[in-house]
Amino acid sequence: MPTKPPSSRTAKDRFMEAVCEQLPNCSKAMAIVETGIERDLSVKERIALKYHGRLCPFCACATGKFESALTRMREAQAERQLEKS
Repeated sequence: MPTKPPSSRTAKDRFMEAVCEQLPNCSKAMAIVETGIERDLSVKERIALKYHGRLCPFCACATGKFESALTRMREAQAERQLEKS
């Protein structure tokens, strides 16, 4: 009976793969940013955006667009905080 070859992936590789599966792709990340303009984001959404922007090579190259969208989101959040008080 043939045996299955041992996996060359380490526990760290499997962990990082599981984490990356939870991160949104670029279009979902931008949708989350746009949602953040309209409402407060959950902790999960904020963490996903933070790490997506740093790990995604495409977003890392287009940080200007991503940062401007985050700035708009933060401005909207600040306005909501002022309205609440």
